[in-house]
Amino acid sequence: MTPETANFQIRSCHQDDLESVLNIQQACYPAALNESKAIWFQRLKDASEYIWIAEISGKVCAYLACYPSRQGKIAPLDSAFQACRDADCLYFHDLAVSPEFAGQQIGRKLVSYALEMAKCHNFRHAALVCVQNARAFWQGCGFCEENQMTPAATEALASYLGQSARYMTKTC
Repeated sequence: MTPETANFQIRSCHQDDLESVLNIQQACYPAALNESKAIWFQRLKDASEYIWIAEISGKVCAYLACYPSRQGKIAPLDSAFQACRDADCLYFHDLAVSPEFAGQQIGRKLVSYALEMAKCHNFRHAALVCVQNARAFWQGCGFCEENQMTPAATEALASYLGQSARYMTKTC
């Protein structure tokens, strides 16, 4: 399934895309939020079915990395994805759009695509950690801030630069 719009298409991410993904990550996040190439390789190995890129004329312009999880479970920054066999949630770990392509609704289209995939895989929930004051974007995609968390989830959330990070969820 490869949806297209007038300007870009969404497809699965491949190892050949990792340099582009890392460049977009570096352009979009402060150094403290950049995750290692080794972790990205591991994620592609463990959850390639849930990692997508958007491209325009063959150029990677955005990515969304997700994986199956349980609602309430938060992956610490720069950690391997810990997919659950009894997953009830598609965890949106990282979404970034190259600044060069900002304002073209690419992020929203990636989120919509992932939410459709969540429904196809019978996930009841979607969840994420919101950073860099992106709360309005995620609220616009239907996510709400979740304040009831386990101590382990609260600790994992703190790895995302502390107080500015928010755990958000959505029913699929």
